[in-house]
Amino acid sequence: MLSRRFLRHSHGGTVIAENVTVTGVLTNSGIIRGTGRINGQLNNSAGGELRVGSGDQLLLTAAGNTNAGRIEVIDGEIEFTQGLTNAASTGLITGEDATFRFGGRLTNDGAVALSFGTSRLFGDMTNTATGNIAVAGNSQATFYDDVANGGVLNVATGSTAVFFGALSGNVGGGDVQTLGDLAPGASPGLMAFGGNLVFGALSTLETEITGTVAGSEFDQVNVAGTASLGGMLDLVGIESLSSMGDATLEILNALSVSGTFAGVPDLNDGAGAGHLGTGIFFEDINYNPTNVTIDILQAATGDLNGDRQVDNVDILNILAANSFGNPGAGPGLGGAWGWAHGDNNGDGLVDNTDILNILAANLFGTGAYAALPVNASVPEPSSLTLAVVGLLGLMTCSRRRPTSASLFRRRFGLTRCAAQDNVSSFLPFFS
Repeated sequence: MLSRRFLRHSHGGTVIAENVTVTGVLTNSGIIRGTGRINGQLNNSAGGELRVGSGDQLLLTAAGNTNAGRIEVIDGEIEFTQGLTNAASTGLITGEDATFRFGGRLTNDGAVALSFGTSRLFGDMTNTATGNIAVAGNSQATFYDDVANGGVLNVATGSTAVFFGALSGNVGGGDVQTLGDLAPGASPGLMAFGGNLVFGALSTLETEITGTVAGSEFDQVNVAGTASLGGMLDLVGIESLSSMGDATLEILNALSVSGTFAGVPDLNDGAGAGHLGTGIFFEDINYNPTNVTIDILQAATGDLNGDRQVDNVDILNILAANSFGNPGAGPGLGGAWGWAHGDNNGDGLVDNTDILNILAANLFGTGAYAALPVNASVPEPSSLTLAVVGLLGLMTCSRRRPTSASLFRRRFGLTRCAAQDNVSSFLPFFS
């Protein structure tokens, strides 16, 4: 064991480690190779080299490790239990048939080059704007955890990279297989692949939607080669999204597209994955020879479930949710109610204003409506007025705790009572 608080190895010499443990801060500008354990912080300077050869295993347990020189792993294994920063310009990590374990994350400001054979990389990796990761030489590299790419990540023709964790950022050339989350950006962005892309059965394509412009308002994946689809499609909207009109968005394009996503958002469900914002719904997915598009519906006021109709189902949804006149009891932040529960003006409440908006839209009972412009004019009420009056008039006089139905009736000053307080008795008044 070499046990000093500070150990400096320089003058171009070589330390051969055979089951040696080093403690303290190790500053290296020479060559360290072999099997062993370094418990102190590693500062591998620009002239320093760590060489892990066939059958060797090198373990580094301290935090704050930096590499401004070269780390070379050929048919061996190196592990940083608390992570490593690979410095810009001079920092180089190379591997052939190598195993890398980054327990506390690899932050790559320099270069990582993997060639020939099969290499395995464990631990999250951040490839910064100055970082460069290359998979070349007809090699295979498997990344088992998340890779956030803000620099260059290139897979050369004939090589393959497999990603089990989340992947973000562009990938150039070669074949890429994703079996984790594919996210073009933390906000809408473009993600490019220079070769072929395969979505595995466990993958998820996460597409964020805030508008109709590719790259800045919704995520788009561009594949120079072929795209083989599989796994899940996850659409991410925001509740404040309320005005974009009906739209068809190209979320992926490629030289050719095969397969389908095994799982897509629920269609027209009003509250779940298909509901992207205030009255904005995912309506359909279209698989074409060279792209994948999704259809977005701008729902009309009163169409709570996104089925292109304002009908009994929508009104009964308000009653079933007990949302009318019941502030602070919704499922949203601070107890807010949403579009699916009758809040059509985005104030988190279901009140007279929302009901009058439905009346003014004049679409109740008119069947399927056509596509609406983003700022559609509001017609005068007609048939829905009578429908609501009929509904409220049938609500029973009850001395029990007020329900959504009774509050509905009281808000409109209606006192007429019916013999039954049953949803089924309302239906004839909406036909």
